[in-house]
Amino acid sequence: MIDSTGKAITPCIYDEISYLSNGLALVEKEEKYRLIYTYGNVITPLICDGITYFSNEIVSE
Repeated sequence: MIDSTGKAITPCIYDEISYLSNGLALVEKEEKYRLIYTYGNVITPLICDGITYFSNEIVSE
């Protein structure tokens, strides 16, 4: 990932990076997934076959 100035803030070691929310990103390498904070710290090991993201936010109309 890069910041608004174009500076790399996570290393380019992943095949795909998807921003989620609240500072989290889902990354993939060789068909395995993990969650990281957008500044690079790892949350889950790179062993997951898939990760489903959900939120416990309450939305009212």
